[in-house]
Amino acid sequence: MSVGLYDADFFKYGKVPINLEIMKLSAYYKRKGEIVSLTNTYSPSYFSKNYYVKDIIDGDYDAEVFKDYNNTNWLGRAYNQTRYKPLPKAIEECKPDTRIYEKYKKLYGESIPEIRAFHRMLNANHFRISLDGKTVWKDYRKQLPRKPRAVTFYLHDYNVGEIEGVYEELHKLIRFYSKKFHRKIFFNTKYPISLKNHKDIFKVVELPFSDTVFYLEGIPDGEILVKLLSLNLGDSVYKRIVIDPTAGYSSEEEFFADDAPKKIYDIATFLKSNESKISLKYTPNFFTEKRWENYIELLNLYMRGVSRFGPEYARRAANVVTLATFSASNKDKRKSTRDTFSVEEIREIFHFVGERDWELFRRFYELSRVKLDGKGGFTEWKSSVMRRSKRE
Repeated sequence: MSVGLYDADFFKYGKVPINLEIMKLSAYYKRKGEIVSLTNTYSPSYFSKNYYVKDIIDGDYDAEVFKDYNNTNWLGRAYNQTRYKPLPKAIEECKPDTRIYEKYKKLYGESIPEIRAFHRMLNANHFRISLDGKTVWKDYRKQLPRKPRAVTFYLHDYNVGEIEGVYEELHKLIRFYSKKFHRKIFFNTKYPISLKNHKDIFKVVELPFSDTVFYLEGIPDGEILVKLLSLNLGDSVYKRIVIDPTAGYSSEEEFFADDAPKKIYDIATFLKSNESKISLKYTPNFFTEKRWENYIELLNLYMRGVSRFGPEYARRAANVVTLATFSASNKDKRKSTRDTFSVEEIREIFHFVGERDWELFRRFYELSRVKLDGKGGFTEWKSSVMRRSKRE
């Protein structure tokens, strides 16, 4: 029997993590003596059995996959979005065959950094720590080699943060393999780690995640942000922490009823004052009015832009530059055209917010810093410069 494997994400996008299910299927059928091929086109007529795997939810589905005569099994998050659908036990316990991707390394990139990144990914130890997305799978170590070649361990679970006891288990894995390597091991994840309980971020940052992005779902209180900043994490970690305030609300109506746009501005002002690299995100299609998305992107620019005028200016600006002052600043001093809005776009955002929330609009011109209010939130803080300008 011949088996055809097709990774829809890798052959469409190139620079994405290789697929664990593809690698396990390859190992399983090769062990049975079957002819296994990873093809760069979906060609079901060439094989007696086909697997079409797709994880990225982009709305791009191939109708041919669902035709019975193609003898195709379709797998992946794009087809089972709510939870992972496990493969048969014998396949799940296989050690992944990473080498099946080796002949397609040029699709990932041809520069030296891209080639190195691809080989690091091939040499990593790929595994899934849970089958149901809720609890640690007791036999997950069967996927891992006894003598790993690399110190990087790549988790493919949809959301590591929702698995009960996962952080304790990863600490055990560190202790187990550190004895074999006599050096530090690292974790990476295919998917971002989303945290509904914001306190879990402190458990996560204790672990050696190398490139993982962490999403804080909902609006964290001021004390959480202060504790996070007090950890003195390096820039590489801060740049991978993202706050998604919209994820904490069941509807757009609930979002606005809770005065969330003002709370987001307070968070942005607080993070900017501390020159933090944490950024803001919004759930796709959450807003019916897309200009609220532009508002959040402008706040990201506001937070990132302070340090781009030089260290001396940054120290002064952290306390006194309002969003209005920043928006009117010289855009030529910014590093990238991607990181800015045109004057017309900024005016449109300001005009839009002014029509819908005058109090928030006022803050754009008057508020450049906030402080903790002792109740988990923020209160306005006005510098002497601002008080003087008001008297004048």
